[in-house]
Amino acid sequence: MSRSSFGKRQLAESEERFRDLFDEAPIAYVHEGLDSRFIRANRAAMRILGIKPEEIAGTYGKSFVPDTPDAQLRLREAFESIDRGTDTSGVVLELRRHDSGKPVWIQWWSRPDRSGTSTRTMFVDITDRVLMEQEQAGSEPERLPAGGNPQ
Repeated sequence: MSRSSFGKRQLAESEERFRDLFDEAPIAYVHEGLDSRFIRANRAAMRILGIKPEEIAGTYGKSFVPDTPDAQLRLREAFESIDRGTDTSGVVLELRRHDSGKPVWIQWWSRPDRSGTSTRTMFVDITDRVLMEQEQAGSEPERLPAGGNPQ
């Protein structure tokens, strides 16, 4: 086997391992444009957001945010942070699933990539935690407390 074909095989194996890690990760990962247009999303992201693989290309992350003043404010603040080239860290966002419209709350981290043309985003579903905290506080389960963060 020539040195170049050995290197190509190693590169292909490395790329396959990366795809497996990305696709099978328990944390949701999304690679998206600065306009929130999805470029890639892993299985966890699709499950949390209620989208199918064939819907990824036409999906915009901001379309999951409900049209409420608090949710829209949190979205604007997050995008302003990204526009400044600043990482967002642990922001709590209220979303609506694409397939059912049911509320889902996520804790979201996003970082602009080196090119400045897209972001690498990861998030975890914290819906159960938020609903439990709301129940304990006696608040309505469809809304976050003022300020958008669970107590």
